[in-house]
Amino acid sequence: MCGGAADALSVSASHFEGLRKGWHIDGTPNNFLPGLTDHFGTIVNFDVLVGCLLSDVPEPMAGELCVYPGSHHALASYFANHVDELVNLRSVGSAHLPTGQQTDALFKRRVVHCTGKAGDVFLANYMTAHLIAPNTSADIRYAVYFRLTGPLFEAHAEGDGSHPRSMLSPWVDWSGLPPRPAGEDAEEADEQAVARALDALRQRRQPPGAAGLEAVEQKRALERQLSVVNYDYLQAQKSSETVMTSASSALAEMFPGVDAEIIADTLAACGGNEERAVAHLVEMS
Repeated sequence: MCGGAADALSVSASHFEGLRKGWHIDGTPNNFLPGLTDHFGTIVNFDVLVGCLLSDVPEPMAGELCVYPGSHHALASYFANHVDELVNLRSVGSAHLPTGQQTDALFKRRVVHCTGKAGDVFLANYMTAHLIAPNTSADIRYAVYFRLTGPLFEAHAEGDGSHPRSMLSPWVDWSGLPPRPAGEDAEEADEQAVARALDALRQRRQPPGAAGLEAVEQKRALERQLSVVNYDYLQAQKSSETVMTSASSALAEMFPGVDAEIIADTLAACGGNEERAVAHLVEMS
């Protein structure tokens, strides 16, 4: 993935304050990429997010990864004690993450900017709250991210490929690590709260919708696709499709007797230029 700017810009402190409160964790369903991220009814979680810098990122605000240290424990405790929100996160999507004004009450440590040199690697527990900083530098930021699971995760995963217990006990599948490594200052959910949350999740499981079922069946393919997907291209493509659809609708009103497919094909052949498309449609008429 990359972020870039033609010329050096700046981001005000107040603007970044808003951005940092819009953090996320990966694998929660949403409508960002239809057919890929709209797996409502399941959460595609994993063990560890691995980020490797492919270019130097010497200063903050250069498109770097930003993380909240200790947030994996804070979020695990939050969801163990707010089961409804975890159920909603699974069925409704990432809008039910405790972002925004809840951020500073939930996370005790400030956000950290992961700057470094090409080749540096960052490891983050799946439940670590993170975001990407805006890129105000004159350079493109290049990095690659991997979503990895270990054998214990695979052994404990449920039928849909998710592993809800690891969202409530972030180190449960990290062999050799204590349940709460030394130095963590976030409150840990107790085992009774975790057990109650897991019972509630199982009792209130809803079958995923059509898109969710497809994502479950193709979980590994989904992960491979997401690992190489060009988000900038897809966003531009989606924007272009929206413009083309709007233009087709306008032309359909101008030429009510012409088949919609012919209008769409003509517009595409004209590179989306409505004036040229009108000229061709007039000739055809």
